[in-house]
Amino acid sequence: ILTNSAGKVIFRVGDPDTAELAAKMMGESDVVMSGRSVSHSQEGASVSADRKLERWTKLSSDLFITGLRRGEIVYMGLTDGLGAASIRFVRVR
Repeated sequence: ILTNSAGKVIFRVGDPDTAELAAKMMGESDVVMSGRSVSHSQEGASVSADRKLERWTKLSSDLFITGLRRGEIVYMGLTDGLGAASIRFVRVR
């Protein structure tokens, strides 16, 4: 894993701990999970709703173990020097 540049370049990794680190380095985002349930009884019906905030990585750690083949990398950074960082998948031949 190369992290001391303007972007991050990650190749296929061999163990789950490094894959998890790579996924976290590519970024995390907050996801709002919502759900509803309805229950019926002799007294009537009951409806409940819940919402919770979870933190997910933008890319799955499995990608870095099994998803990348030889010669493929994931790059996150600025490609044009302007705007926001983007994630790109690159095949090197």
